[in-house]
Amino acid sequence: MPIAINTDAHAIEQLDYMNIGTKYAQKAWLKKELIVNTWSKEEFETFIRKNK
Repeated sequence: MPIAINTDAHAIEQLDYMNIGTKYAQKAWLKKELIVNTWSKEEFETFIRKNK
């Protein structure tokens, strides 16, 4: 199942918390291929089309 790392930011300063999500993904041994944020636009669009 693909995962998106998200800060759920409600203010621009909260975007600095992205590293926390990245650290949790590493701790969970998530593979880069599962992290939506690492996909190219084409990969993301293909996924969306296949999973409508």
